[in-house]
Amino acid sequence: MKTALFNSNGNVVGYNVIDTTIFIPIECVHSNDSITYVYISRTKQQVVTGKSNENEIVIRAGLVDIDEIYLIAPEDAEDFRWTYLATAIVNKFIREDTKQAPAVKEDNDMNKGFKKGDFSKMKGGKDRPKGAGNVKQKK
Repeated sequence: MKTALFNSNGNVVGYNVIDTTIFIPIECVHSNDSITYVYISRTKQQVVTGKSNENEIVIRAGLVDIDEIYLIAPEDAEDFRWTYLATAIVNKFIREDTKQAPAVKEDNDMNKGFKKGDFSKMKGGKDRPKGAGNVKQKK
């Protein structure tokens, strides 16, 4: 599977190739609250998903390569039993995702034009630019 990375103009700027894992058509994946699942042999099987493109999604846990999955929900889907992943497996992927999450950039558009250290503390813990003056309340 190839997942493309696009810039703001819609041009491809890179891609990831994933060839040693299970990926399925994205239409096969369903969700109920915070649980992501697929339908296999009279079962709603919980899965952990990964990267995706417009057609396919990586299954990180919950399926093996011989599982046959439904492309759409079957008519009698409400009668299917649930098979949940072990909490330890789900938590493992949550921890991995947390470690890989990009760091939040401290600078934002509101701080443009100010240099580091240009802020001093106001009452109540709020920051403001140096030299902004004190605001006096009228009595």
